[in-house]
Amino acid sequence: MDATTPMIHTEFTSSTGSAYALPPEIHTDIFLHLYTNPSIPRAEHDLHNTHKLTFVMLVCKGWKDIVDGAPILWTDVWLGQRPRYIGNEDTGQWRDHIKTRFGRSGTLPLSLTIMAGYVDLEEVSHLLRQHISRCKSLVLRALKDETNWITYFQSTTPSVIYHILSSPLPTLETITIEDFARQEVSEYQCGALELDAPNLREITTLSPDIIPFPKLHSPHLFTHNSLERFSICPGWENIVPHLPRDRLSLPKLKFLNVAYTDHLWDLLQVIETPNLEHFVVNCGVADWPEEVDSVIPVMSNLRELEWYTDPDAICEQPTLRHLLRHCPNISSLSYICNEDSGADLLEDLEAGEPGDPVLAPSILLHEMQGGTLQLCPELRRLRIACASFKQIRELAFLRPMLEHVSMQYRIPGEDVVTSSKSEWLAKVSMVCQIRSKIQFEFPTNVMAVGLDLREEEGLFWNPRGNPAE
Repeated sequence: MDATTPMIHTEFTSSTGSAYALPPEIHTDIFLHLYTNPSIPRAEHDLHNTHKLTFVMLVCKGWKDIVDGAPILWTDVWLGQRPRYIGNEDTGQWRDHIKTRFGRSGTLPLSLTIMAGYVDLEEVSHLLRQHISRCKSLVLRALKDETNWITYFQSTTPSVIYHILSSPLPTLETITIEDFARQEVSEYQCGALELDAPNLREITTLSPDIIPFPKLHSPHLFTHNSLERFSICPGWENIVPHLPRDRLSLPKLKFLNVAYTDHLWDLLQVIETPNLEHFVVNCGVADWPEEVDSVIPVMSNLRELEWYTDPDAICEQPTLRHLLRHCPNISSLSYICNEDSGADLLEDLEAGEPGDPVLAPSILLHEMQGGTLQLCPELRRLRIACASFKQIRELAFLRPMLEHVSMQYRIPGEDVVTSSKSEWLAKVSMVCQIRSKIQFEFPTNVMAVGLDLREEEGLFWNPRGNPAE
C-alpha cells in the first residue's frame, strides 16, 4: 500500500501540472465553453452580479487572471443589487462598478439582463445608452418572489426605459420584457415604442406598458426583414396607444403569440404577416365582438393555429370563424383549454354542460357551401377540448385529408357504457370506423382494477351497471 502511494501522488501532480501548463488561449476556449453552456446556468435571481465563472476563478490565481483578461468572458452582464461593499448612497462608486463591468467586455456584443426594481435606471441611463448599441440580447427581468421585493425606485418607469431604448440598436437580436410592477403610476403616457433595430429577430413582452415594435422608417409602409418571433401578453390593458400608427409588414415573421388581450383585431390590422406559420391565441375570456368585420390580410402560409379557450368565453364563435376564413391553408388546429381553466371545463362536463369547448368541431362540420368545405380544407391534425364520438366520426368521413384527432378531455359516459352490451358494441364499432380513417386518441380516467369491466378500443362496458370513476 505504501509503495503505491507515491505513484498515485506523482500521477496526480503530473495531470494537474499538465492542465495548468496549457496555453492561455486553450484555457480561454475551455472557459468560454463553460461560460456559454446552458447546462451551467446562472442563479435564477443573480441579484449581486455574480460572474458565471466564479467557481473557475476560485481555483487559482492563474485561472482568475485568464478570466479577468479575456473580454469574451465578460459579455454576459447582469445588473441587479449593488455589491455589498457599495453603499446605497454611493452613486459614484456604483456607476464606476457598472462602467468597469461594461469595460471588461471591450467592444464585443453583449447579453444584458437588468433586474427591474433593483436598478435605478435613471441613475445609470447615461451609461446604458453608451453600451446598449452593443447588446445582442436584452432582458428586463421581473422578480417572481414578491416577499423579496424592495421599494422600487420611482424613476424605474416606462418613460425611462423608452428613453434608453430610443438609442440605435444595430446589434440587437432578441428582447424580452417581463411584467415588473411599479409602485408609482406615472403620469407620462407612453405611446408606441419603436426600436431602431434592423437585425431584431425576436420580441417577447409581458408588460402592458412596454410593447416594442420595429421602428417605422416610412410614413406609409415599413418592411422589417428580420423579425421572426413576436409574443405579446399585455394582461387585458388597452394596447391600442402602443400600436404602430401605420401598417407594419413583417415578411419573415414565422411565430406570433397573442395572450390576455381584448385587442386581437387591432393588432392584426396594423401588422402584415404574409409568411406566418404558427399562430397562438390565448385570450379565452376576452371581450370578443358579437360580429367581426375587421379587414386583415389573408395569412395564406399559416399552417398551425393554437387557440386556447375558456368555459366562460362569450361570443368566441364569430372571432374564430372570421380568423379561420383568413387562414385557408391551416393543416394543424388546436382548440383546447389552458391550464387555468381545465378544472372548470371538467366541472361543466360532469354537469352535462359542455358549452363552447365543443364549438370547434361544430364550426368545422357546418361550414360548407355547394358540397365544398369552407374552412380549413387542408386540415390534417386536430386537437380539441372535447367532442362526442359521433362528431369525430362525421369529421373523419367529411374531411378526406384529416389524419389525426385527439381530445384533451372526454365527455363523461362516452368511454364507459353501463347499459346494454349492444350499446357498448355499437360504440366500439363507431370508434373502429373512426380509426379506419384517422388516428384517434382520447383520454380515459377508468380504473379497471378490481372491477368486472370489459374493454375494446379504449371503451369499457360495466355489465353490473355500476359507473366506473
